Amino acid sequence: MTTRLLIRSILFFSAFTLFCESVSAEKKEGTFLDDILNFPFESAQGFEKTLETYIFNLGEVLVSTGRISSEFADETATNLPHNITLIGPREIKENSSFSLPEILHQKEGVTLSDETGLGLNARLDLRGFGGEAKQALVLFDGIRAVEPFDNSMVWHLYPKEFIRQVEIRRGGGSTINGEGALSGVIRLKTKDPTEQIKITGDASWGDFKLQKYFVDASGKVGNIGIYTGAYYAQTDGYRNNSDHEAVSFLIKSELPITNLIVLKNNFYFADHETGIPGPLSQAEVDANRRQQDPDGQPGDQFADKLIQNGLTLNYRIERLGIELSDLLGYRLRQQNSTQSFGGFFGGTSISDIETETFSNVLQGSWITEGESFRSNLITGAEWSKDDIGNPFEFTSFAFGPFSAERSVDRQMIGAFLQVHLTIRDRLILESGLRWDKIDWEIYDLRMPHLQKRKKAKHTSPKLGVEFKFSDALSIYTSYSDAFKVPDANTLIFETPNLFTPNPDIDPQIARHTEIGLRYAHPLIGSVRTDIFYVETKKEILFNDITNLNENFDTKRQGIELAAELALNERAQVFANLTYTKAEFDNGAFDGKTIPLVPESKWSAGVLLKPLKHLMVSVQATGVYDQFALNDFNNIFPMNDYWILGGKVAYQKENWEFYLRVQNILGEEYSSFVTSNAVDTVNHNPAPTSSIEAGFRFEI
Repeated sequence: MTTRLLIRSILFFSAFTLFCESVSAEKKEGTFLDDILNFPFESAQGFEKTLETYIFNLGEVLVSTGRISSEFADETATNLPHNITLIGPREIKENSSFSLPEILHQKEGVTLSDETGLGLNARLDLRGFGGEAKQALVLFDGIRAVEPFDNSMVWHLYPKEFIRQVEIRRGGGSTINGEGALSGVIRLKTKDPTEQIKITGDASWGDFKLQKYFVDASGKVGNIGIYTGAYYAQTDGYRNNSDHEAVSFLIKSELPITNLIVLKNNFYFADHETGIPGPLSQAEVDANRRQQDPDGQPGDQFADKLIQNGLTLNYRIERLGIELSDLLGYRLRQQNSTQSFGGFFGGTSISDIETETFSNVLQGSWITEGESFRSNLITGAEWSKDDIGNPFEFTSFAFGPFSAERSVDRQMIGAFLQVHLTIRDRLILESGLRWDKIDWEIYDLRMPHLQKRKKAKHTSPKLGVEFKFSDALSIYTSYSDAFKVPDANTLIFETPNLFTPNPDIDPQIARHTEIGLRYAHPLIGSVRTDIFYVETKKEILFNDITNLNENFDTKRQGIELAAELALNERAQVFANLTYTKAEFDNGAFDGKTIPLVPESKWSAGVLLKPLKHLMVSVQATGVYDQFALNDFNNIFPMNDYWILGGKVAYQKENWEFYLRVQNILGEEYSSFVTSNAVDTVNHNPAPTSSIEAGFRFEI
């Protein structure tokens, strides 16, 4: 598909919308199609019950359309002109996958790679931005969860047990969220305090000496809502030196000061340690796919500590239809790593990375309504300050040692404005604008004369149109800019043995265009198709030949097809297919495929309740046609693979006993394959199969 075809599609859509508006008054009655398209939404009995009863849903569920999720800023998913995927609590609970990234990978447009398996070193991105997966913005209860050091997401720091809802918003709808959302936004929302006192527990054991324990309690003390949860996990991992130990807990409180003023506080803590097994050559994989990299050391590991706190104040002025919200955030992460390397430049690196972030988002929402329209204006500002320190030491087998102590002070300020207008419950117009400015102070504490300053700014527009043929069926199109600056890792430090920073690299801009058709109902499910085109200027990719991050022009075009259907309360199915053509757009690699981006990916699954107390779920995912990371010349194709997983659960009263199996057929594959772009390929083998059994209770 070309840009010209997209423009023609948008023009056709505009003409078609006007035609549909002119004939909408002539609706015929009594046809089977009308019965399906206009199925009574009120029969859903509220979206919360729908989320608990049906595993796939989109219709009446609210998603975040503002920077801060709130009563005024949230909107029904089907009233947004973008391709949105929603994952609710029952889908998280009933899925056979062991981790949240594996669940997200089953959705269209989501790419996954994992160095260790079991979700312990997972990378996720959207719409063909694969590779090292640093282009999606992830928010955890509204606070940026991506690392300021390199914009990566450490998924295992956020166990799925705490998550109530996930929203995946691909490219087109991400402008209001600001810098960093080059490929889109993934919003993680944790469980909220309940009205009644509720206690749940979950314990499981599995392969590789896996043991997991989770308990949470929720309810009200007086008029204060409280949620608290604790998580512990330990495993030896699939490969040697891939052990993992994790402790996490979450405390949330909600205090209604008055009927119109609500104060919320979310505190999260995590302390995780994860071994680094390292990559293997093909010969080493053939000899023993579970071994550690022979050049590594048994003590190679990442140690992570995370503290995050979000304080939110919502103030409603009902007579004016205005809500003011403020989210004050604090995030501190300490990462200590020890990693060994082989080859001529082999040695051991010891790196300490500490990132401390203070942030604040102020948002105002103003709702106005008339006889034939409803308007929601959202405006606000976001500010953050990152203090990034990176003491580093490298001891080589042949020379050295080398040491460095670099740091970056980064300040970001952004302002946003968005208008969401609904006309006659059928025509939806959305426009937005976001301005971002980022300043860096880049320090080399050993050589102060190398200090540098850097600035970047960008204005990102967004336009979207949706026409609803009925409450459930709609067609939409959108255009938006997305903006992402170089991360601190690119500016101060790149490869562990060459020390090649690139402080002069430019920011990157992605221009997203999409057109889609969607049928979505809270009881029936959803069927949707979306055609997208993404043109990226100065995309930052690591060039292994030059050992530098460099700017490249790229383009991505593709189609996403998805169906999630509830046949009845006992049988629910889903299937989706993503085709993506991701290519360099000019230069030495013009027309070559961008590495570690699958050309096609599919997922399918079923949830069955054949007997009153028995539940069975099965999911499968296939990945095809991609090249090893760093392989800009496309000479190292990766092996295609598909995996099958399932869960069986016996549920009675407040107890559940379950058995979960991943990769049932024992597929041998690596989702993360790297190369030096010349003659070397390294693999990170995934588990051939894994089993987990446990029980869950609720009182």
